[in-house]
Amino acid sequence: MSLESAFDGALVIVIALVILQVMTGEQVVGGATLGGDKASLVGQTIAIRFAIGAGIGAAAGFLWLWILTLIEGEIFDDILTLAIVFLLYFAVESIDGSGVIFALVFGIILGNGVQFARLLRIKRTVEIHDMMKKFHSQMSFLIKTFFFVYLGLMLTFDEPSLIVVGVVISFALLFVRYIVVLLSSIGSSTMFKSSGFLTTMLPRGLSAAVVAEVVVVAGIAHASDYPDIIMVVIVATVIIAAIGIPIFARKTPIEMPKLELPEDKEKKPSEE
Repeated sequence: MSLESAFDGALVIVIALVILQVMTGEQVVGGATLGGDKASLVGQTIAIRFAIGAGIGAAAGFLWLWILTLIEGEIFDDILTLAIVFLLYFAVESIDGSGVIFALVFGIILGNGVQFARLLRIKRTVEIHDMMKKFHSQMSFLIKTFFFVYLGLMLTFDEPSLIVVGVVISFALLFVRYIVVLLSSIGSSTMFKSSGFLTTMLPRGLSAAVVAEVVVVAGIAHASDYPDIIMVVIVATVIIAAIGIPIFARKTPIEMPKLELPEDKEKKPSEE
């Protein structure tokens, strides 16, 4: 679930933007349109953007981990890290890479610095401290709150039929997710027992709303209806999760490991 949450938004934004560029006939890679049909063009562009973003993100992440060891204990290292992310994000985007994938890989490496250091047999490393994590959560809350207030101001719901379309799409997503969860549960009894719980964990969020606004700006036909539909999908999927999660959580209680108390150890020899 953690991996899905991390990759879901990035995949939605990258794939949607590439498809949008192909639909509008824009030059998508290196200032030139790749050869082949549109399907292969989308695949090539996504692969190249992922590769550029992930490669630079990994290199910058390991380099910044080393720099953090040199400035360990200094104040405002969290602000400096954010500034580096912004700078490199725009640099990656300027060379037709995926800034979203770059930021994701960069964050994964920083968040797991100790584990990566052990893997690469690096003796000295630094762990992201609580202040940086708190700063991240505050920035995330600010950005999400600002954007959804802005999005709410733009929504009109002049056409009630769009609400029906949004609800239908939400239940279609629920059905598709149910099938995917069942397929993913093959060979895992634990996942199969929690399939209902996993199925209802489908709320859409900020990435879907961002893409909807980008499509409106691009001038695609009937794009003005997209934000209304997407907002209905976001609200409907959140409601599905809010209702489904408590229901399935009761049906599939989490088995906690039994703690062994000192007095239990003393009883075992006598019982035997």
